[in-house]
Amino acid sequence: MASVNLKISFPIIFFLFWLSGTALGTTPEEYYNQGNRYLDEGMLDQAIEAFDNAVKLRDNYPHAWYNLGLAWSRKKDFEKEIECYLKALKYRPNYPKALYNLAIAYEDSNQIDKAMQTYSKTVQMEPNAVDAYINLGNLYARKKQLDDAVAQYEAAIKLNPNIADAHYNLGVVYNSKGESDKEIESYQKALEINPKYFKAWYNLGIAYSKKKMYDKEIEAYEKAYSIKKDYPPVLFNLAIAYEYKDKTKAIQYWKDYLNLAEKVPSESKYIPEAEKNLKRLEGSK
Repeated sequence: MASVNLKISFPIIFFLFWLSGTALGTTPEEYYNQGNRYLDEGMLDQAIEAFDNAVKLRDNYPHAWYNLGLAWSRKKDFEKEIECYLKALKYRPNYPKALYNLAIAYEDSNQIDKAMQTYSKTVQMEPNAVDAYINLGNLYARKKQLDDAVAQYEAAIKLNPNIADAHYNLGVVYNSKGESDKEIESYQKALEINPKYFKAWYNLGIAYSKKKMYDKEIEAYEKAYSIKKDYPPVLFNLAIAYEYKDKTKAIQYWKDYLNLAEKVPSESKYIPEAEKNLKRLEGSK
């Protein structure tokens, strides 16, 4: 499933102090702004040092703790990132961005229950936090709590109906629930928003296949293939679908599949079946 785990950066405000072309920090604010410049330039070690200096001079500096967390997140040190967001929230309890990023950090460090609790707190603090609803829905889906996942995606869609990922993820959950009509409707809505959504076209093809709607299945796979030509399962499924309609095209898609699958190690277990199907079709002509 698609994810929208995007860390939120605090707005960078610069107070510049220049001496011989070098910004020198002496106050918490100066170190904070120096850290922001380094963070913006991708100089993470220097940013961390500057933010550290800021909070050493003023522990009660939630924005500095928050941006220090951002720097640690980019270094993939989730433990230190979490510590920083907790510090920011200690001094500014009503800080939705810090709470949201804390939830992502818990998720990144595989502390799923804490992540879910923190996403839930985020939407209580900031009811319009669409991304938090989607991420929470993803975690409910991961834990097979499907009705709860549906509720979170629907809450996100109610706030913003134009997020393709929310509709797509809802379709995936409806597939797990065996509700094929709702699944198809969800993928279709995702595609109305983003017609180039490869995974939605591909899954829509599978959904139509289950309902034996072969023309629509083929159309969906063809759309998927036009977007992404290096994904062997699309060709495999197209070959199967065309066996009901056009054996010549089915043969061609089996050949195309085999040519591509030979370059993809994960497809090796499917190649014998494709070769068998190709041989059978060629023998029947």
